[in-house]
Amino acid sequence: MQIITFESDLDEYQHSLLKYTCEVNGIPLEVIGLGVEWVGTRQKIFGYLDYLKGLAADEVVICCDNRDVIIPSKPEEIVSKFKEMGGGCYFSAELGGFPIWVMEKHFDHPDNNRYRPQVRVLNSGVCIGEAGTLVEVFSYALQRFYDKSFDMEQYLTSQYQISKSDIEDATKQYPSRLNPEGLTGPLQCDQLVMQLTYLETDLIELDYDYELIYTSSILPDKWMPTKEYREKNLPDYPYGSLYDIQFNWGETYRTVYNTYSNTYPLIYHTPGKDYVMSQLRKVVKGYFPKNQMLEQFAVPSNDESQLESGFGKFIDGNTDKNFFVCWKNKNVQSLIDIFDQCVKRDKTLVVMCPKFKDYPQDLKYMIVERSANVRIYEVGEYAMNSYLRTRGSDFVRQFDDAITIPESLFLNV
Repeated sequence: MQIITFESDLDEYQHSLLKYTCEVNGIPLEVIGLGVEWVGTRQKIFGYLDYLKGLAADEVVICCDNRDVIIPSKPEEIVSKFKEMGGGCYFSAELGGFPIWVMEKHFDHPDNNRYRPQVRVLNSGVCIGEAGTLVEVFSYALQRFYDKSFDMEQYLTSQYQISKSDIEDATKQYPSRLNPEGLTGPLQCDQLVMQLTYLETDLIELDYDYELIYTSSILPDKWMPTKEYREKNLPDYPYGSLYDIQFNWGETYRTVYNTYSNTYPLIYHTPGKDYVMSQLRKVVKGYFPKNQMLEQFAVPSNDESQLESGFGKFIDGNTDKNFFVCWKNKNVQSLIDIFDQCVKRDKTLVVMCPKFKDYPQDLKYMIVERSANVRIYEVGEYAMNSYLRTRGSDFVRQFDDAITIPESLFLNV
């Protein structure tokens, strides 16, 4: 078994967590595309196909993105699970549907899956298959949808009932990082092409159970389906698959735990902006010396009795809740006493925070003292208070046993 990744930037490859976790877990990794000018995601398909043609047809291969994937497992585990699932070719499924959300209506709801039923649209960031099958998959995609005479817009409107306004909206929101020169857009996106290949052939299966490939994300408020649309028309729609993940701090093996189905995903993919990868870098490589941290915070705060009567009473008045949700940025004071009260009652503190270069001391303390009782989620680049507050509310809506901590109980701790 081996992994192939397409990366044009040497520095991005050398410092990627994909490379790091592959090395630690003994997984062969081949990079293609170094030094090539990046013009759009379709380059990946061309590159993968050229490389795969040189491999034995029965070799198991993973094709994946370099900048947002880790492999927290051993190669033999991946091959065993892949064969247990029947072999062939598997892509991950995702919430929503990028780059054109209304394509979601063409994807069936899975039956008897072990993960959330709303996860059903193909994501192209990771796939696994025998090399011969992957050659068939990518050959079909290239010959069918990247032929110069093929009119994708006309095809989508006539065959899939995608309106021109839907395409225009997708074009306006298409991330510039995927289209650096403005030469391509959603209609040339490899993910759309692979979605169509899935819908029109029997070559691809989707990993609905999220045991082999887990695609982790938070749905943006304004991307389709918008938060307003979801809350009005899809009340059970999750706010993010990220919120089902508990991180195993300091580990490169079994780094992420899927709390929804109680499994350890073998491949973890977090597409979109890099704030989750910022957190994963701390999870995988962060060093928090336990003795130093505990000695530093060994003396209780002077406000412990006041906190016990305030936050302690709040917990005791909500014994049916397991998750107590708050938010933190650099301006919020230490949450250690709040955390200690959760640990005392075996509850979990959930902290929504922005992308941190280095964690504040209180978050480090929580990780080394009792990581099982804290969930930290980096949920934005430069998150304002209102944004962090909203992400916390989303978590509470997604889990019946979660409750928001009144800000008066932690902002003035």
